[in-house]
Amino acid sequence: MRLASELAMIEGTSSEAAESDFYQTMRIAIPPELLESFQAVQGKRGGATAAAGMTPRKKDTQPIPNDILQAFIGAMYDGVVLTDLDGRIDVANERIQQFLGYRENELKGRVISDLISGSDNDMIPMIMQILRNNRHVLIQAYFCRKDGTIFPAEITANLLLPEKKKLCLFIRDTTVRKQSEEVLRTAYEAIRNSTSGIAMADVEGRIVYVNPATARIWHYQSADEMTGMPIEELWLDHEAVHDIKQTVLRDQQPWTGVLTAMRADTGTVAVQVAASCNYNTDDEPAGMILSLLDISDRIRAEHAQREAESREAMVASLAAACHHIGQPATVLLASLNLLQHQLRECPDAITDLLENMSQAAEEIADVLAKMRTACYYRTTTYLEDAEHSRTHVGNRILDLENCGG
Repeated sequence: MRLASELAMIEGTSSEAAESDFYQTMRIAIPPELLESFQAVQGKRGGATAAAGMTPRKKDTQPIPNDILQAFIGAMYDGVVLTDLDGRIDVANERIQQFLGYRENELKGRVISDLISGSDNDMIPMIMQILRNNRHVLIQAYFCRKDGTIFPAEITANLLLPEKKKLCLFIRDTTVRKQSEEVLRTAYEAIRNSTSGIAMADVEGRIVYVNPATARIWHYQSADEMTGMPIEELWLDHEAVHDIKQTVLRDQQPWTGVLTAMRADTGTVAVQVAASCNYNTDDEPAGMILSLLDISDRIRAEHAQREAESREAMVASLAAACHHIGQPATVLLASLNLLQHQLRECPDAITDLLENMSQAAEEIADVLAKMRTACYYRTTTYLEDAEHSRTHVGNRILDLENCGG
């Protein structure tokens, strides 16, 4: 069985920018079945040794020839410094010279703590004390370059075997790592403090992360309560959720739409959803990312706006109707007045009839005047008895006394 390997380009640190030799690394991907066989063999070996009560025999170690040691240190990817037990530099490979901007003869004889920002003379004794009981010491620090600038570094310190008369420091420039961590930390804080909901689900559709805003939308006390839930439990429309999973995970296409969320308190809320595929480092689908926005307030505002526009249109329609009805009403009223004047000698019955018609015409004119000057539309109940609903649309009429003017 062969190992599957690929050559990948990785971004170098600031000190690597001038040397392309340090840009490339070989990434070896071990097939899962091969990894399992390795682990099985390792377990058998460990079990056999433990069962027999055997311990590996230590081989006699011989000092490494100086030329081989120099060649080995020079070939190291990390910066390597060998010091005496007081921290004075004896050997500095080319890599650490590139990091610091010093030549090797400028580094020899200097105490390593002088090159570390914020350190003092107690650093080396402290390292030596820890190494009495530990194989190595890991230190996070900042190194000072020759030009006065600093860079973050990770230092691994141990004693050089077999003599244990040399302190060996492996130094790695972590500038890019620090920058990446800062970007990730900033992104995490932005997501955590966002007023919009952000949720992440795996390829099975189970939630692996939600930010606090998502928990607030669904009325959960904390985001941890939602972790592990299938996303189907969040929505009323399971068919739409199935469509999201097919579109995002299978077709690897974005999905947007509005769904009704089922809250923890059994209430519902309208949520604008934007879902997209999440990829791993091998550019393979690893799940989905959901951007969630509670649009209930927006829907209520849009409904109120539509109602306001409808009322405004109704008022305008009333004004137009009053204009068209007012003209014949005026003619009718003028004609009745003229008839009353000409028929003064008519019987009382005819006179009463003309007076009633004139009064009705005046009332029409008064109603039209109120409707023409209305500034908002308001209705009232037409029938008050129990047989008619107070809220039914057919039992509502224009409230002329309170429609504004």
